Amino acid sequence: MDGHIKIPILPRIRDRGPARHFHGRTDQRASFVRVLGGAKNDPGRGTTFLVQGPPGVGKTALLHKMAQDAAGEWDVVHIKPAALESPVVMAQTLGKTYVANREENFKAGAKILETGFAKQIAGTQTVVGALRDCLNPRDNVILVLDEAQHLANPSVRAAEAAIRDALDDITNGRTERKVVLLLGGLGNTESALEQMGLSRLERNCLHNLKGLHGNEARNVIGDWLVDVGCAAEHLASWVSVLADLADGWPQHLIVCAAVAAEKFSEHSSAPTPEVIREIRDKVGKEKETYYRQRQKGLATEIIVILGLLVAYAGAGCHYARSRLLSALGVIHKDDVGAESALAILIKKGVVAEHADDALYYIPIPSMERHLLEQASRVAAYDPGLVLSIARKLLLVLADYRQGHTPQLPTQLRRVLGDAGMGTPPRQRGPLEAEG
Repeated sequence: MDGHIKIPILPRIRDRGPARHFHGRTDQRASFVRVLGGAKNDPGRGTTFLVQGPPGVGKTALLHKMAQDAAGEWDVVHIKPAALESPVVMAQTLGKTYVANREENFKAGAKILETGFAKQIAGTQTVVGALRDCLNPRDNVILVLDEAQHLANPSVRAAEAAIRDALDDITNGRTERKVVLLLGGLGNTESALEQMGLSRLERNCLHNLKGLHGNEARNVIGDWLVDVGCAAEHLASWVSVLADLADGWPQHLIVCAAVAAEKFSEHSSAPTPEVIREIRDKVGKEKETYYRQRQKGLATEIIVILGLLVAYAGAGCHYARSRLLSALGVIHKDDVGAESALAILIKKGVVAEHADDALYYIPIPSMERHLLEQASRVAAYDPGLVLSIARKLLLVLADYRQGHTPQLPTQLRRVLGDAGMGTPPRQRGPLEAEG
């Protein structure tokens, strides 16, 4: 022994940006390929594609993957909101990308670099005009804009009209060039664009992301475990432990990978009960921090409402918009307050719109458990508040219940019993519940 501790070299594990290991999202990627094919064959076709969802669901990773899929036939240009405000910024962004990628056969015209071209663009009045001037008709260009929800907050109010015109012209194929706008944003992005006056996106051009399916999540975890040195004979047991903790949520998968990387510096065999407990504790704390970040700034009453919804309507429950607004309305005097509260919950990723049926739900199972625990803590120090909200909610929920019954903390169970919410009604489905 030389007295030195061997420190393993582990891969850098990032929870933002391109995914080191990517699995799934096949429907979204196939839809985007079809959109690219249509735009290539018919430049007059609407060409804006939006991926939206809660923080941590993997939007940025998917944008990078879709751009990577298309890179062989399309130039990919990453833009900021200012590029849709200003023709000069758009031209500069295209020019910088040309310089950075000219060794990689970036096809946009070299005239972007010509002396005096910036002055010519400065006289252009619109972003679409800049695209026409900078690009040749034979060019195929994807403009990628992440965090697109910020388009609704232009740097100056006068820029809102310019952004709206640029979005409308690109979406409706008025650029006279083969340009596809690929947007990623929070769950309120579509609403923000509609408020700006953007026309409805083409069918299959809007995708609300949710967590990964079981095998997809397990494959991601398996790839990370191989990276950190997991032996093949122990891989399945480690994947099983970590997959159960991740809930299929991409941000949680990264947390699990990071925890596994730390543990593999100490353990290289199959996970023992002691190691599993350590991992559960560490991942649990990381998830708790994540949920607190998502819920920061929310009123205590909103947290209580959400926790009571999980307790009474059931875990995994889906809600029609009207019913969710009625639940939030028990602490608001008018519909505007409830609408505003729902918009904030969607923006923070605490509530999401389901990709298939336009119902709303809490997107992560462990977030539901966190909300239950938060409501129970409030019940411990202010049972009167929780009791008051519970009685009002009972009138709203009536006999609505379609999720599975969660295990309730003692304090919360006691308050629900006092409110008359202690005996669950019969099971019923989400569509029947609105009838």
